[in-house]
Amino acid sequence: MMRINGVFFSPTHTSEKILNGVIEGMGSDPSSMVNLTYEESFSDYKEEDIVLFALPVYSGRIPVTALNRLNNLRGKGTRAVVIAVYGNRAFDDALAELNDVVESLGFSVISAAAFIGEHSYSEENYPIAEGRPDHWDLEKARDYGVKLRDILAEGREAGKPDIPGNRPYRERSPENSVHPVTDKNLCTLCLDCVAVCPTGAIDKSSPALTEGDKCIKCCACIKICSVHARAFHDPGMKAITEKLFNHFRERREPEFFF
Repeated sequence: MMRINGVFFSPTHTSEKILNGVIEGMGSDPSSMVNLTYEESFSDYKEEDIVLFALPVYSGRIPVTALNRLNNLRGKGTRAVVIAVYGNRAFDDALAELNDVVESLGFSVISAAAFIGEHSYSEENYPIAEGRPDHWDLEKARDYGVKLRDILAEGREAGKPDIPGNRPYRERSPENSVHPVTDKNLCTLCLDCVAVCPTGAIDKSSPALTEGDKCIKCCACIKICSVHARAFHDPGMKAITEKLFNHFRERREPEFFF
């Protein structure tokens, strides 16, 4: 019997929401949901299983932290679906990269999709795909799940999907230690930011301190803070946010590959 399984990395919950929508459309409760956001997981899947992978796109690539946490998952020719969630600019080579990594772990990718989620850098003055995935996105996620269910039921999953992307992949953005800064006058020491940080970059004993080398700029800490105590003050980050707002406001829609 086919078991549906989910795997996701989702600091701001956009990829998780899309994955849940797709699985809902498939009409069965998942046998397992592996959350790689905060730690790695060790899982082996059977040939008759299907595993749906949903991960975010950072600057046109899958984040290194997420890729590293995928490495302990193993398939045995297990069918897989790869889903990339990006912030309304472009998914570039991320979907091809995710496909290649998943295939290297023993899975056989039968379909892929690219969905849109609110950009990590979106803020009140510069909203970028604000509130997405929205109702329409989740409806399309469910519709995609229905199509996957029908394809699997009819045995029509033979062949590899034509997934766009370049090989070699685009170069990653240069690493830097820029990170959100805490306004100590606003911070209430609730530690919500510590709890949502996927890399443990925020000091639990002193949450105003952040290890810049660990920060992946997912902005989960910014979005969770109810008093708006955390923000980027770096001029370069502000310039990037403004550029994204000015050039990538037009709504993009999900894409599917079979």
